[in-house]
Amino acid sequence: MVDASVVIPIFILVVFSLISLCIFFFEGLKAQTDVHKYLVNEAMKGTVIFNIKNKTTETSKNTGGLSKLVLTHKSSDKIYVFNQSEIIRIGGMMEFDGDGE
Repeated sequence: MVDASVVIPIFILVVFSLISLCIFFFEGLKAQTDVHKYLVNEAMKGTVIFNIKNKTTETSKNTGGLSKLVLTHKSSDKIYVFNQSEIIRIGGMMEFDGDGE
């Protein structure tokens, strides 16, 4: 029979490891959300007809303990910036009616 003095500490370590892993994933999600908000705000301010903006983020967390493992996640985000009013004006000058003909 397995003694409780072995099972309980292992169970506690597993629970703490899962909590730490969840925190790492939520930090990555927050970083991607912040980049998305930044790129959308930049797109709203855009005055050019068409442009592509890129931004890269990196999230890392040191796991600590005996393993000295570092979890890292890199995210590269891209947004297409275009000025809708200028595109409509250009389409009007080219007599584009939008029906594909």
